[in-house]
Amino acid sequence: MMLRIGKEEVVMNQAKMKVGVSLHSYLTDIRNHALTIEDAIRHVKACGGECVELVDAEHILGYPRPSLSELFRLRELIESLGLKLANYSQYTEREYSADYKCTEDDMVDQVRESILVAHVLGAPIVRPTPFPYIDPAVNRVLERSIPIAEKYGVQLAVEIHSPMKPDRFLALMERFDTPSLGLVPDFSAWYRKGGVPIETFKECLRYARHVHGKATAAIPLDGDDPNIPYRALCSALKESSYAGTIVVEFEPPGFGASDVDSKKGVESVLSYIRQFR
Repeated sequence: MMLRIGKEEVVMNQAKMKVGVSLHSYLTDIRNHALTIEDAIRHVKACGGECVELVDAEHILGYPRPSLSELFRLRELIESLGLKLANYSQYTEREYSADYKCTEDDMVDQVRESILVAHVLGAPIVRPTPFPYIDPAVNRVLERSIPIAEKYGVQLAVEIHSPMKPDRFLALMERFDTPSLGLVPDFSAWYRKGGVPIETFKECLRYARHVHGKATAAIPLDGDDPNIPYRALCSALKESSYAGTIVVEFEPPGFGASDVDSKKGVESVLSYIRQFR
């Protein structure tokens, strides 16, 4: 916005949300060797994305013990294209084998490793597994991981994903009450058939560090997703003046099958979301 005062012009910066792509969207093409990870990152740039999201085992060569050279190679590629790494998504294993169940210490160690990877990659956020089978209000893994994240200048953000309900995550935010822990609202939690009101999405945005723009279909500019109230959710983002990151997470029915055109789906959803900046 520009204000004119006499002969002088004063430019007022208005922060806007940054729109990008989760590389998970390209799972079909990557599995079928139609795209490499590097190709996918370049496609994000080519279709106007501003940031990317990486998912541990899907995108990090050598996971769970990647080399520093591999991490810096990915970081340098992303930065050379003028992109930002918005988020590093991590899945916490609950068992290492059929006869070994992970202890609390094991899971904290996994989150610690991901924080260190994110630190090297330059990712400001780690999305650890939201532990859907454990009440997050008493989740010791998160409680013990927060100081580690703070030490390395990384924020933790737990994902609200279908069929999980927002209420217990909002209670989690109130319990911890720290800027080092936030939320990643995923559009899937507001599936049309789920009956979760859009108002709860607006409540979650108070704590949102990152947003997953889950889409189940390509979306024309004047259309909508058949399963997710996309227009209502994107409108809520705009009305809230959310200035964080949102990534397209293109996941149509049959996701992972050979007949899904990941690139066209990503392009359509990215263009759609940008309308609401």
